[in-house]
Amino acid sequence: MKNQIPTINPRILATRIKDLEANGIITREHLPTIPPQIAYHFTDKGLKLLQLVPEIKTWYGDYHE
Repeated sequence: MKNQIPTINPRILATRIKDLEANGIITREHLPTIPPQIAYHFTDKGLKLLQLVPEIKTWYGDYHE
């Protein structure tokens, strides 16, 4: 997400990630690397939500002034 939104505040990003995880949209995986890394993956629920993004963008474009 940081790569997609480079200007995002790290604290806000951490909060959003926690929200997504708490709502079952993503899962968190601890990778056994040095240094330790974290990977995030979409859940089935998250993948279904991701499918709606193009429609939401179209709706936004149609109605946002």
